[in-house]
Amino acid sequence: AADGVVIASALIRAQEAGRAIEGVLEEVRQGLGKSVGV
Repeated sequence: AADGVVIASALIRAQEAGRAIEGVLEEVRQGLGKSVGV
């Protein structure tokens, strides 16, 4: 049971990290679009 909790918390952290990375990539894309003028 303890292993399941560790795995679940790791998956949740991975999902949160993935969303954070997606947010950063989106900001980079918008920034590039503004500088390029697209």
